[in-house]
Amino acid sequence: MIKKEVFTGLFIGLLANSFGVLIVTSIISLIKNAHFMWILNLYYSNENLWMLICLGATFNLIFFYYFLQKKKFYRARGVLLATFVAAITSYIIYFV
Repeated sequence: MIKKEVFTGLFIGLLANSFGVLIVTSIISLIKNAHFMWILNLYYSNENLWMLICLGATFNLIFFYYFLQKKKFYRARGVLLATFVAAITSYIIYFV
């Protein structure tokens, strides 16, 4: 039961991170008045994709605090694990 709760939180955290990357990229494309895919290709070609992943991980805070308030600590732990996965992925992209 505990593993299921942690994996549910992990899935929600990864989904929130992906949604955050989409939102951040959309905001940047609106500011720069450019196409969405052009912005993604720009960050990918300049090797700055890690920035989008880190900014997208801030959306995990919403779910983390929500699960803490609802006393769903294992789901909050899964969201925190998803944040660590995003951080490790960002560091790997940055340094490799």
